Amino acid sequence: MENVTKSIEGLLPLPQIRNPNDPRRKELKELEAINKVIDQKSHSLVRRELQAGHGYMILQTALFMWLTFWELTWDRKLMEAQDFDAGRYDELKKLFNPKPSSACVSKILGAIQN
Repeated sequence: MENVTKSIEGLLPLPQIRNPNDPRRKELKELEAINKVIDQKSHSLVRRELQAGHGYMILQTALFMWLTFWELTWDRKLMEAQDFDAGRYDELKKLFNPKPSSACVSKILGAIQN
């Protein structure tokens, strides 16, 4: 492996910094330290943003479920205000339309297949 590395270094002109006291090494170490701090901050900010977004989605879903199933039951309230007997309606519907759902499904499937 070292032979391959040496042969490639011989073919490519790479800058050689042999001096261990070169001021650029110190600058590189300082920049690497700053880069590490920036990476840590960005990681924590991204994580916080993702968690906030996830929390917002959960809150929004819960709000829509609450509105849909508990708060916006206006159809029932409207039926009760008009003295509409839903039970009697269902009985009469079953009496005069014994299988309305299967007929509706067959119409829908027929329209989709055609």
